[in-house]
Amino acid sequence: MASTAQSNDPLHVFFFPFMSPGHLSPMIDIARLFASHGTKATILATPQKITRFQTILNRDQHTTNNNNIIDLLVLDFPYSEANLPENYENLDTLPSRNLSYNFTKAIMTL
Repeated sequence: MASTAQSNDPLHVFFFPFMSPGHLSPMIDIARLFASHGTKATILATPQKITRFQTILNRDQHTTNNNNIIDLLVLDFPYSEANLPENYENLDTLPSRNLSYNFTKAIMTL
C-alpha cells in the first residue's frame, strides 16, 4: 500500500526566462513572489545573463529584511550543438534572423 504521508520539503520552482529583452525583470518579480510565500525559487540562466541576475538579487538581499533567497543555476549555452556563433545568448543579438531556428534549437537542448 502506498504511503499517504506528506513531505515536509518546500515546493521548489525553477524559472527559465525567455532569452530576449524585457523578460528579466518580470521573471525576477515572479520568483520574488513565490519566494515570499516560502517556495524555494531558482532562476536558470546562461553565463552572460548570470551577472545581471546576481546584481539585482544581491541588491535585494541588502535592502530587505526577509530571508526570501532566490538561487541561481548557470546553464552552459550550447552554441556548437546548434551551429550558432559563440556569445549570442539573446534572440535580439543574433547576427541574422536566419539563425532564429538554431537559437530555438539551442534553447530546447538546455
